[in-house]
Formats: sequence, C-alpha cells, structure tokens
Amino acid sequence: MGFPKERTFVHHIGIDLEKFPLRPPEMEENYILHVARLVEGKGTATLIRALSLLPERHKAIKIISIGGGPLRKKLEKLASDLGVRKNIQFLGPCPYETVQEWTARSAIAVLPSIESSNKWVEGLGLALVEAAACGLPVIGSDIGGIPEAMDAGKTGLLFPPGDPIALAKKIAFLLDDKALRVKMGQAGRAFVEKEFSKEKQNKKLEAIYDSLL
Repeated sequence: MGFPKERTFVHHIGIDLEKFPLRPPEMEENYILHVARLVEGKGTATLIRALSLLPERHKAIKIISIGGGPLRKKLEKLASDLGVRKNIQFLGPCPYETVQEWTARSAIAVLPSIESSNKWVEGLGLALVEAAACGLPVIGSDIGGIPEAMDAGKTGLLFPPGDPIALAKKIAFLLDDKALRVKMGQAGRAFVEKEFSKEKQNKKLEAIYDSLL
C-alpha cells in the first residue's frame, strides 16, 4: 500500500492478567473449549467434523461452545448428522464469569478459523490468548493473526485451516499427553505475560508514539 516498512508497527490488545488467573491443572476435565461467534469464519464446522473423527479412546470428550450467532441451528444439525450432537454443549453468549468457569475446567482451547466467503480472516485470536493466560494449551488454524497468539510447538499447535483430519490429530495428540498439556499451559501463561500483558502492550504503544515524534 506504499507505507515504508520502517514506519509500520504492529500493536496487539493487552489483557489484564488479574482477570485471567492461572488455573490449577487438577481442575481440568474432559472438555474442549471453543469461544467464538457462530459464524462461517470462526470455523466451528471444522471443529465439529474433527470431533467426529477422534479415535475411540476420546469419544467421551465434549466441546463447550460459547458464543451466539446465525449458524447455530446449522451447526447443531451438522453435529447430529455426524453423530456427535451429545458431545457438544452450545451455551450461546455467556457472561465473563461463565467463560472463566469453563476455561478452568477445559483441557484444550481450540480456534479453527477459516477465510470466510466474504474474505474475512481472523485478526489475532484473542480467545486463544485469554485461554493461554489461564494455563490452557491451545490449538489454532494457521491463518491470519492466529500464529501470533501462540508460540507454536511450545504453547500450542497450528493446523491447516479447514482441515478436520489434521485438527483431529492435533486434538488427540494433546489429549494423549497430560504432562505435555501442563507444560504447554505453563509456557502459555509465561508467553502471555511476556507478549500480551496490558503493561507490556502499553509500553510498546508508548514506544511507537515516541518514535513518531
């Protein structure tokens, strides 16, 4: 667009870490957390398809879907058609306290965003940053700003957008290894403290302003 590279900066939203306490690993239960509006670009259909592809040893896992949107009935039908409707709780829009409760109880957080038909692409994936702050390992699609929301391989895993087979493999990989989930969760908290704390991002923004004077 003609902007000089040396005068172009990226500034992320900082989060208040006091609102996202590190959860004790022993609180973890058999849930996958998915916080997103039920719209095409969030890729919830990919997650539902991945759920249906999980190996038998993980058939008891449940998805907690938090967020409303126009595709809810269509996604409920997809889950029914694939035989996994009983494994998904569509909670709709929820207050912050409810999101906190389910974050503390979940094993993994997943954001499987895709490029929508109107060319929308995920800007960052703040839901993954907030989950990582609480000590959850995260899985996200390799699109838009999602890779910036994690230290791939250390705090979470990436997969090709729209690929339920690849997503199912990533989910099973983490569900099979509790020690790895704990390690990634701890690394995720440290990553968020370093890169996304409100204080860190405020200082970064101040430095950007100073450089423009």
